[in-house]
Amino acid sequence: MAGSQPESNMELDPKYDHYDFPTTAVEARDGHAGYLTAGQQAQVHQLRMMLESEGFKKRLDTLTLLRFLRARKWDVAAAKKMFTESEEWRNNLTVWDPSKGVYRPMSLALEDPDKNPPAEPLKLDELVQTWDKDGSFKRGLSGLYTQYYHKTDKDGRPCYFEKLGKVNFDELKKKHYTNDRMLLNLAVEYEKMVDPRLPACSRQAGHLLETSCSVLDANGVGFTGQGLIINYIRQTSAMSNANYPERLGIPRPRHRLQDPRSQQ
Repeated sequence: MAGSQPESNMELDPKYDHYDFPTTAVEARDGHAGYLTAGQQAQVHQLRMMLESEGFKKRLDTLTLLRFLRARKWDVAAAKKMFTESEEWRNNLTVWDPSKGVYRPMSLALEDPDKNPPAEPLKLDELVQTWDKDGSFKRGLSGLYTQYYHKTDKDGRPCYFEKLGKVNFDELKKKHYTNDRMLLNLAVEYEKMVDPRLPACSRQAGHLLETSCSVLDANGVGFTGQGLIINYIRQTSAMSNANYPERLGIPRPRHRLQDPRSQQ
């Protein structure tokens, strides 16, 4: 049964904030939804106005802007830069190439994606609607690379598991599961986690949930193929850190923190 929540002090913008789930964070943490200072709320307004002035219309809701601001330690200019670069990535999907230290266009070519760029840049918002509609990609991938959601943690966050020790990258390559295609699949999973998975979990828990509880099981990872695994992890980390800030779930302390407003 969902617990009671204190009334949120977060100012909602009727133009962008159309939430149908709780908007107060699970614990009282400075700068998180429901526990904002007047200055932090003003920074949200400032960031939104700056982005609107440059023509941005999507993803300007308060919770999204708060995540970008927290990721850049409340430096509004830095948060704006991160947001705009992420929007550019969404419209022109790229992949980090660790061996060359550069980004290159993401490709859905079945072989050698680095040598077969797309004729037109891939757009995430479009691909979310069409990627793996019949589930065949995920079904095939699951037999070679175990990835799944299973239940929720004590706060109600969805628990996500990956078993890296059983990944056979040579076999993945033979069956055309290139890093690019797996990265796109991961990006689509992120989008589905954002909506509808997290809103559904928030409604069930009775408080805002913005992260999953992610567990990477490295048991069984050996020296053979380790470089391929590390390369893929670096690519996933680059994509996640740049475009999905404040989405990585970490274990919380046993005791909830005191509401900072009570100390004023």
